[in-house]
Amino acid sequence: MNLHGIYEPAVTRVRLPSIADALPVGRQQTLFMGWSDKELSKELAANFHKFEDRNNEGFITQKSLKQAAENPGYGGHSWEDSMLAREVLSRESLMDRLDVDSAGRYDGKFGEQGIQDVIRSKVKVQESSKLIV
Repeated sequence: MNLHGIYEPAVTRVRLPSIADALPVGRQQTLFMGWSDKELSKELAANFHKFEDRNNEGFITQKSLKQAAENPGYGGHSWEDSMLAREVLSRESLMDRLDVDSAGRYDGKFGEQGIQDVIRSKVKVQESSKLIV
């Protein structure tokens, strides 16, 4: 009953379908898993504007990547964008290499130059991929 003494049935929340629901089982975990850090960095560079932090123009931040990873289908992020963000975030050594500035400091953000530095680097590091939920 509501405040006026009128009976109202309970409201049931309906779960809206997700983009990922239409994909084969397991695809979420394998889309970018086999990619090298260099390949991931190239993909990130090609889609820089999609991950750029609106509050930090010219930079991708850990926060903007996390938002993309956690919200596929929203905020202009495709399912593939979300999976790319998850994969980049899951690789600590890659995030460290992207984040470090010329003075060797970490500030939680990186620009296009930082991505290009990783692409040009000779370091061949690839952590085992972890699924971030």
